[in-house]
Amino acid sequence: MNFEWDSEYDRDMFRSLKGLVNNGGFFKSSGQAAFFEKSVRSGSHHVGPCTAWDHSVEIAEGQYAMICEGIIGITGDDRTWGSRARRKAWIFLCDEVGVVAMFIGRCKHYSDGSAPNGEKTVRDFSRDDDSRAQELAKTWADERSAKSKALGDKRAASKHVGEVGERIEIGGVARLITSFDNAYGTSYMYMIEDKDGNAYKFIGTGIHTADSISGATKTFSIKAKFTIKSHEEYNGQKQTVINRPKIIEKESLGVAA
Repeated sequence: MNFEWDSEYDRDMFRSLKGLVNNGGFFKSSGQAAFFEKSVRSGSHHVGPCTAWDHSVEIAEGQYAMICEGIIGITGDDRTWGSRARRKAWIFLCDEVGVVAMFIGRCKHYSDGSAPNGEKTVRDFSRDDDSRAQELAKTWADERSAKSKALGDKRAASKHVGEVGERIEIGGVARLITSFDNAYGTSYMYMIEDKDGNAYKFIGTGIHTADSISGATKTFSIKAKFTIKSHEEYNGQKQTVINRPKIIEKESLGVAA
């Protein structure tokens, strides 16, 4: 019988979380764990302590649930329900190191819709290696702490350069931060770091090229002349704001991690 996900998001999230289940319920790296904490947990509608799926799934403090749903029995390109069409859901109970448990959820079906049926919820997977979970939680917490300290030290190393209005030559690595639309079109924010760890902020189009966006960030080495516009500080980092670029040389370094 045909099955169709409610959305591509449901499909892709299921594949990601089922992959973790197949890995014993553990994230494959601290980077993957950090991504889920930042991007997936924030999108969950069930962050513990609470319950989900008609109160059939208990979510403890520090845990959250992701629910992936679809329909069995869809017929035709118009998503017409067949006479035996039924909804099905997978409920993934997650924490800081991966998937704690996976449940299969069923629905009560009415003439005008459906609703979760907690009485038919079945636990299909349970992570059983508590010692490894505790070990990974500590290891990754230590890694995050070390990275946070290194980032703080790096930010503190940056100094304000030159005087406002001064024309200077800068050589370093540029990284695209974001883009936004304004009355003049699209502008791009770049941060440039020189060999001494000084940070420069540029907003505009003068150093941007069409291939500079790939995913979230892309980096390139640059040597150019700029005019110092102002001096700022952000998150403990002194930044020299620059404009009016005249590029001397530029070379792509690929996508940043």
